[in-house]
Amino acid sequence: MKNVLIKGSRAALTGVCAVAIAACAQSGGESETQAEETSAASPLPAQALSVGTFGKVCGADIADFCSEVLPGSGRLQACLYAHQDLISDECFAANEQTGVMLETVFDGYYAFLEVCNADLNTVCSEVEQGGGAQLQCLKENMSAISADCAANISK
Repeated sequence: MKNVLIKGSRAALTGVCAVAIAACAQSGGESETQAEETSAASPLPAQALSVGTFGKVCGADIADFCSEVLPGSGRLQACLYAHQDLISDECFAANEQTGVMLETVFDGYYAFLEVCNADLNTVCSEVEQGGGAQLQCLKENMSAISADCAANISK
C-alpha cells in the first residue's frame, strides 16, 4: 500500500477532528485531550482547551444555532463561525482555539509526511494505515530510514 501525500486531504482530517469535537459537545464531553496552543485573545483560562471544555463552553450555542448540522468534515465549526456574531464570547474563543489546534495537528502531520513519505513507501509499504502501525514500523526500522525521517520521529 502506497502512502502518497495527497494535496487537499485536509478536509478528511478535519472531518475526523470535527466528529470528535461534536461528539463531546453533544455529550458534555469528558475527554482531557489538550492542545498546546491557545489564542492570545481568548477569555478562557491560559491553560489549553480540552475537547470536554469545548463541549461545555459551546454546548448551548451548538444547540441554539447548529442543532441541525450533521457533525463531520468541519461542518460544526463552520456553523459556529457562520454564527460568530450570535454565539457567546466564550464559544467564539473556544471555536477559534479549536481552529488553532486543528491547524497545529495538520501542520505536524503534513510535515511528518513530507519528511517520511519516501521511507513509508519503501520501508513500510506493506503496513496498513491506522492505529500507529506505520509509525511503529518506522521506529522498528530506524537504521533503514533517512536521517531526516529518523530525526522527525525522535522529536
